[in-house]
Amino acid sequence: MGYGEKCMKAAVYYGVNDVRIQKMPEPEIKKDEVLIRVRACGVCASDFRNVKIRKSFYIKPPIILGHEIAGEIVKVGDEVNEFKEGERVVIAPGIGCGKCMYCLTGKDNLCKKRITIGANINGGFAEYIKLPKTYFRGIIPFTKDLTFEEAALTEPLSTCLHGMLRAGVKIEDIVVILGAGPIGLLHIQLAKILGAGRIIVCEAVEERIKMAQNLGAETVNIKEEEPIKKIEELTYREKADEVIIAVGSTEAINQGLKMVKDGGTVIIFGGVPEGATIQIDPNIIHYSEINVTGSYDATLVEFKKALKLISHKKVNTGMLISHILPLDRIMDAFNLMERRECIKVVVTP
Repeated sequence: MGYGEKCMKAAVYYGVNDVRIQKMPEPEIKKDEVLIRVRACGVCASDFRNVKIRKSFYIKPPIILGHEIAGEIVKVGDEVNEFKEGERVVIAPGIGCGKCMYCLTGKDNLCKKRITIGANINGGFAEYIKLPKTYFRGIIPFTKDLTFEEAALTEPLSTCLHGMLRAGVKIEDIVVILGAGPIGLLHIQLAKILGAGRIIVCEAVEERIKMAQNLGAETVNIKEEEPIKKIEELTYREKADEVIIAVGSTEAINQGLKMVKDGGTVIIFGGVPEGATIQIDPNIIHYSEINVTGSYDATLVEFKKALKLISHKKVNTGMLISHILPLDRIMDAFNLMERRECIKVVVTP
């Protein structure tokens, strides 16, 4: 860094178990860019997997991770009219090209030319982030009614909303959710909004079981009960209309396929380790007309809807935040997640 050059602090990812707190130049913006002071950035399971388990094939270190971002616009370029200094904003993590088949049909989450924060451009585990005009569609203002920490969870809520809409949850449906981490707990709240008649959650961690119960879900402690048999018992062998696999586990996927009723839907929401496979009798899908599908990320429209759900107090994201840590302690966040001693960790750079 040059003499007198402004600098910022950032957590730079170099590889598995190699995240370094560094001083680096504060980003300088061009006439069509904005500079955002990051006030809160949630730590996602995908960040955890990159740091503690395995390097992602599409992330090229060194890079700054973090894509669940809420912050404040502190500088706008001379040609920027869309925003003003002082606005509180959340940032959608991915913006499609706007021209491809996926973008033009409302499936921009599948765009192959997508710009993704914390993957192919620097993310929110830093004091500042700059964004170009091509990203402005993904910068969404919010009011002072929300804290930065609450707003930062717009991104995970949007992915859950995408999954719930793909599942097609309807009034009085029986919904089974495997996993009561932050994603499972958000799915519970959305299932209630969509009118589910019963929500049953399978989980092993006692604290998470209690949180699911406090949200109105029935629970199955998988340490004490065999989950497939218990779901059959609780539903009088009717099973579930929709099963949401909210954990990255092939075992959970196999269990979920046995918990869904004929004509029901299984959503594989949690990503599993690269190369993992499952074996399934195709006749289970064929004769029972089971719908098995995935859910990846969210569209920009769903991201905006998720922010409205939080702003209108229909979804409580604040209740999920168990730890708020400074950027210097970001490795503590990953260690807490590894030991399953947290629900949701938010970093405040």
